[in-house]
Amino acid sequence: MIKIIKASSEHHSQVTALRYEMLNDINNLLTDNFSDDFRTATEAFFTEGNQTTLLAMDDNVPIGCATIVCFIAYNSTSLCHRAYHYNLL
Repeated sequence: MIKIIKASSEHHSQVTALRYEMLNDINNLLTDNFSDDFRTATEAFFTEGNQTTLLAMDDNVPIGCATIVCFIAYNSTSLCHRAYHYNLL
């Protein structure tokens, strides 16, 4: 049975592995070719970023994830603009 859970720090390696797998499958990028800077930035985003990541689990096997990010920006008239970004893996 597939269940959706909110990822926590204990899921960090599973989330990053899914991201690298997606980049490999969709963009034909080989996991071995990711720079250290890219890996560091990816890990920092999932551990320190202001985001929510959900994992789809089939028993204890991660089969997909989605990351939700909300950007709030104020312009010169102090109006608030919100943008939501959904990143499905």
